[in-house]
Amino acid sequence: MRIELVSEFGEFFVLTELNKPLPLPVGRYRVSRCEFAIELNKANVWYYRFYSPKDEYTTTVEPGKTGDYELLPTLKLMSGLAKNRSRRSPISRCFMGERTL
Repeated sequence: MRIELVSEFGEFFVLTELNKPLPLPVGRYRVSRCEFAIELNKANVWYYRFYSPKDEYTTTVEPGKTGDYELLPTLKLMSGLAKNRSRRSPISRCFMGERTL
């Protein structure tokens, strides 16, 4: 898992371990990109990369506070296998709010 955050001032931060705290300067943040992989077995790995085309700052870090933040509150992932195909290729759609990415 890799999540890239950008602050309202243009500062860039990368989260790779979601279970560890990351010190951030005070300000508003948005997720600019998110990447992860799902390994079914050694031969079948699905890679997902999402980006946000908007400059919506969804997270605010306040001075002197520690907290857990929901970085992707509007991200929904639907995945499945197409029927009647010669190959079993995955079909995935990602929605961020009302927009399909």
